[in-house]
Amino acid sequence: MSKKKVNVDGVVFSQSCQAGVGVVIRDYEGKVIAALIKQIHQPLGPLEIKAKDMEVGVSFAWVVGIREVIFECDSKIVSNALLGLCTPLMIISNILARVSLRFQDF
Repeated sequence: MSKKKVNVDGVVFSQSCQAGVGVVIRDYEGKVIAALIKQIHQPLGPLEIKAKDMEVGVSFAWVVGIREVIFECDSKIVSNALLGLCTPLMIISNILARVSLRFQDF
């Protein structure tokens, strides 16, 4: 079984105090296996949405049944914190703690 790749990204709509998350799961050839767009009804900041999109991506991969997976996000701060290379900022520490716990399921 080859690993799948989960790409996540998020956006903040500051005027409406909402955010959105997108998740795409691809196979080793780059073909889309599953995709998700989710609206977040919370006033999150730019760093918070980067952590939240990883949380949504990890949960979505689990629900879809993907176990051999590589997760990819575009935030060095979130990536480094999840890899244990730095201490997460307080504003995202709770979200990343949930993500780290979920990683153990894979």
